Amino acid sequence: MRWPAAPAILACLALVACGEPSELEGLRSAGRHPEGWATASGHGAWLEARNYPLEACNDCHSPTTGEGACNGCHEQGVDDCATCHAEPGGAHTAHTRFDCATCHEVPGSLASPGHLEDRGDGDVRFTGLALARGAAPSFDAQTGGCSDTACHAGPGATVPVPRWRDPAVQCGDCHATPPADHPIDRCDRCHGDVVDAAGAIINPALHANGVINARDWLGFGCGECHGAGDDPWPTTGAHPAHKQPADAQPVACGTCHTLPATAEAPGHVLQDATPDAAEVVLSPRAGDSAAFASGRCSDTTCHGPTRPRWGDSLITCDGCHSVPPANHPPGDCARCHPTAAPDQRIAVPEDHVDGRLDVDHLAPDSCDDCHVNGQAVPAGAHAGHARFACGECHTAPNPAQLADHLDGDPVIALRRGGAYAGTTCSDSGCHLAGQPSWADPTTVDGCGACHGEPPANHPAGACVQCHPLGDDTHVDGQVQVILPAGCDGCHGDPPESGAHLAHANTQAFAPVGCDACHTVPATVEAPGHLDAPPAEGFRPEPTWAGDPLAGSCGACHGVPPADHPPGNCAQCHGAVIDAQGAIIAPGLHANGRVDFR
Repeated sequence: MRWPAAPAILACLALVACGEPSELEGLRSAGRHPEGWATASGHGAWLEARNYPLEACNDCHSPTTGEGACNGCHEQGVDDCATCHAEPGGAHTAHTRFDCATCHEVPGSLASPGHLEDRGDGDVRFTGLALARGAAPSFDAQTGGCSDTACHAGPGATVPVPRWRDPAVQCGDCHATPPADHPIDRCDRCHGDVVDAAGAIINPALHANGVINARDWLGFGCGECHGAGDDPWPTTGAHPAHKQPADAQPVACGTCHTLPATAEAPGHVLQDATPDAAEVVLSPRAGDSAAFASGRCSDTTCHGPTRPRWGDSLITCDGCHSVPPANHPPGDCARCHPTAAPDQRIAVPEDHVDGRLDVDHLAPDSCDDCHVNGQAVPAGAHAGHARFACGECHTAPNPAQLADHLDGDPVIALRRGGAYAGTTCSDSGCHLAGQPSWADPTTVDGCGACHGEPPANHPAGACVQCHPLGDDTHVDGQVQVILPAGCDGCHGDPPESGAHLAHANTQAFAPVGCDACHTVPATVEAPGHLDAPPAEGFRPEPTWAGDPLAGSCGACHGVPPADHPPGNCAQCHGAVIDAQGAIIAPGLHANGRVDFR
């Protein structure tokens, strides 16, 4: 049997099956469908433009069997998501490990209401992980940006609103690296199951999964985060110098940091309201006024008044205190400090910079250890006072307070009176009216620096006449005097000064005794003898330096005296003077009597 009308019948069926004739007009070609109909740009574009009227296809095509069955190309079935979304484009590839429901409402079937419609912003409906930790995400179809998602808008994110077709994001785009409340260190220290030391994600399933995957800190020692293995010491900054100082014992972590009671103590790993919990908080061991600011320590017991910067190069002795420190006596440190060795070296590092001041070799009878024996001769004028006991000028230290004796502030207490102000003595029993300068020995150069030469109210003459020479008895608080046995020991017999010789040896009158002009003391030590001017006993006032017999008799009295009658002196005083006016009996002239006949 022949079927001449079969082609026409099939053509009619094709027209019925593929839609209204008006819709397919122009698409038909030599086959049942236009050329290229099997491609996505053919039937796929046609279906998309008409909101996917698949029931029209089913009129002619079986979804699963027969010629032109959908499963012939779409092996998973036309209702499977991958039929349309196998290569969805945009950032879908970067999100393939996440369930579609995280960002979309997944329909129950292909024909579920609203599934095949273009819903703009409504196409993205966040659920699950996107809402973790209280996030309230949203999607802007105009810009293609997601905002406030738990996966992209972490603390410190540099790209908190990524756009759908932007390049792949980096670690810092979604959260700070590290986040603000994290210790500044490698991520793998705490998140080693997720990321490696280089910052690469090694287990994507644990990343951006709504859970912070951190290792159990309680199972590790301090070195796991701060150092290496069992060693808790960091290698940053000046930590190595504090871990094993060359000249001191290691500095315990608690000296500069507040140590947490447990690894999970507030503020230890993640910063919270606990102030500076993981930062520098100097303990009392560092000093009551110790402080750390701007990378520098100040007023610490370990570094003294200096302000070392964290991370600077190693410091030497004078980096913490002067050598010797201010207010210290000069000399080798080992003389008083058992931790030191000669030549400014540290002999016992474990006792150095330990919060204690180790002082040894001090005792009430050990003054020579510091002050003499060539070790540390005191400065200033001490050498000139070497024969005097220290107690003449200083108060001896209290044996119970020997350390206070070394504070550089000697206690001055002048035993012989007077005062000491800064560098000068005044009104002292040893320097009398002088004011010698302690730092200038020339201010006591010569006897006159302390007393006059001779002292006021002293008779003139060589000091040795009354004061024997001898350093042991000079300035010993007493005036040593050895007085001569007679007057001539000091004055001469007769004295040679002035007109004394003219009074003692003359042919004009009898020798004049000392008591004629002076009050002669009963003893050498009599008051007024050595400490006051001579007592004048004569009545006229001759010129002492001249010769009282020079010239005529009128040098001593009138010729004749005012109450005498005129005439020759010999007329009445012939036993004393001749008619020519020459003294013929000196013993009767100027003898205290008026001799006349």
